[in-house]
Amino acid sequence: MNARLLVVSLVVVTACSGPSGADGGSPMAGGSATAGGAATAGGSATAGGSATAGGAATAGGSATAGGSAGCTPACERGRTCCNGTCVNTANDPRNCGQCDVTCSGATPYCGGTCTAPPCSIDAGVCSGGQTCCGTTCCGAGQLCCDPQGPLSGVATCFTPTPQQTTCPQGCAPLCASDRNIKSDVTPVDERQILERVSTLPLSTWRYTTDPSDVRHLGPMAQDFRDSFGLGDTDKGYHSIDAHGVSLASIKALYQMMLVQEARLRRLEAENAKLKQTCGSR
Repeated sequence: MNARLLVVSLVVVTACSGPSGADGGSPMAGGSATAGGAATAGGSATAGGSATAGGAATAGGSATAGGSAGCTPACERGRTCCNGTCVNTANDPRNCGQCDVTCSGATPYCGGTCTAPPCSIDAGVCSGGQTCCGTTCCGAGQLCCDPQGPLSGVATCFTPTPQQTTCPQGCAPLCASDRNIKSDVTPVDERQILERVSTLPLSTWRYTTDPSDVRHLGPMAQDFRDSFGLGDTDKGYHSIDAHGVSLASIKALYQMMLVQEARLRRLEAENAKLKQTCGSR
């Protein structure tokens, strides 16, 4: 008896934070940027930035004394140690391009360098001190961030917290996953994850800012949040959570395949024994 194996392909989404529906306000960033920056105490400055005590600034940013200090554990590839913390200088408006370069003023957005926030809507719809960010308006105290740093191309509003004071590091070029930076590690039931995946609505779609011929495939962030309870918002989901869900489902499918293979081998052995018995009569 031949066993036919069902091969299930699970798509790992790497750029999954879509346009946010956050209520708005202006991007928040410390420091100041003025035209024709000045340099003091060994610092150097270029257009729009100021530098102090050995710092360097780029357009639209300011640099202060400090720079990188030792990080434990050591930062992974694609992360830079700034003042004892591993950061992604590709999307951190407080360490943009290098440590201590703060994006502010007219260029509060960090995409490797300090720039004006990308805007895909009529900026005039953002009022009352709000600032256009992608397809949304950021309110006071919010940052305009590229959540993938920068990979997704969809800027979203982010509200800093005491635990996450700047834009999330994202997965560019790697998702931070060192066990030494994790806590409350709890095993999961892979079969349960697979069952939830089986009922997760999937569809093809395009972002409202995409050209009409562009298509994407995946779940809605709200459905992903309802199914797995992961992350900190229902307006987007973290790439590393999508990776985990996919890997857990693959493990569950593999265990099911092993059980089926063992059952088939047992049935084949019983069938062969019955044939031998019947043939000897």
